[in-house]
This record gives sequence, structure tokens and C-alpha cells, in this order.
Amino acid sequence: MLSGLARRAMILEARRMFDQMPSKKIVSWNAMIGAYVKDYQIEEAARLFREMPNRDSVSWTTMIDGYVHVGQLDKTRKLLNQIPYKNIAAQTAMLSGYIKNKIMDEACQVFNEIAAEDIVCWNTMTAGYAQMGRMDKALNLFMEMEDKDLVTWNTIIIGYAQTGEMDKVVEIFEEMNMRNVVSWNSLMRTW
Repeated sequence: MLSGLARRAMILEARRMFDQMPSKKIVSWNAMIGAYVKDYQIEEAARLFREMPNRDSVSWTTMIDGYVHVGQLDKTRKLLNQIPYKNIAAQTAMLSGYIKNKIMDEACQVFNEIAAEDIVCWNTMTAGYAQMGRMDKALNLFMEMEDKDLVTWNTIIIGYAQTGEMDKVVEIFEEMNMRNVVSWNSLMRTW
């Protein structure tokens, strides 16, 4: 019930229920923190996070994502460094925050710290370079990737389209084994 109230942005009611719980499970803590984050009440979320007796990957990722969404990247990075184990979801949230704020050197550092070859992280970093017009770096990552999905291919096509390199758009498009509406629309926008 707490999660339902939290999802419906009924934060006061959810908090009352949370405070009345004699024994709070980690899922209750996470639901309440998530509600505060979703409502941009990051300080209240942080206060509950500090009070938590135990944290799991959802707890850490929710707080990191919350700090990213309100633009508090220093607090985000500090919290990321405190995680007692590697958490790829939290690292990807941090990566997205740096990219969103055009801090590519820091984004690159976080990307390089990610041990697993996760396609979401690689696509995020590739998209970041493409959004910055750094197609040389985006293409380098693209070429390094062993497993490319449709998002990967479309990211490169869109990046080249945005930088006006129409010959590259067509070249990459023709190399694609799979295409979707985004692929075709990106190609058509070049003409």
C-alpha cells in the first residue's frame, strides 16, 4: 500500500503510513525515498537514506538518480564513491548526469570505471559524444563495441545527421542489418 501511495504522489499519506510502521523493510524505505526523489524533495530523500539501517542497490541507485535529476553532481559523485560494491545502474545514472550537463571528461572517467561491458553504458557514452558533436569519439566507441543493438546504430546515424555528415549517415545506414522507424526517419532527415 505504501508503494501505491508513493507512486500516486500521495507523499504525505505515504509518509504517515511509513512512520507508523513498527518494522520497516528495505522495500518500504526504498519506496519512500523514491517518492521523495520523484517529487524533487531530494533533501528529505537524503535524510531518510542516511537513517536507513541497511541499503541495497535500489537504495543507492535511487539516491544517485535523484541527485542527478536535481543537478547536484558533486553529491552524486560523493555518494557513488561510497557504494560498498560496484553498481552498474548507479554508475550509469552518474554517467548520464555528467553527459546531460556536458561534463564529458568526468563522464569518460565514470565510463572507464565501469567494469562490465554493458550496452546501456556504451550507448549512453556514445550518445553523449554524438550530442556534443564529437563523432570521432562516438565512432571509436561504436567500433570497439562487440554487440551493437538498434539504439547503437541509430545513435551514430543521428549523430552524423546532426553534424551534417550525410555521406556517413548513408554509409552507416547501409551497414545496418536491422532498421526501425528511427533509422529511416534519421536517413530521411538528411535529404
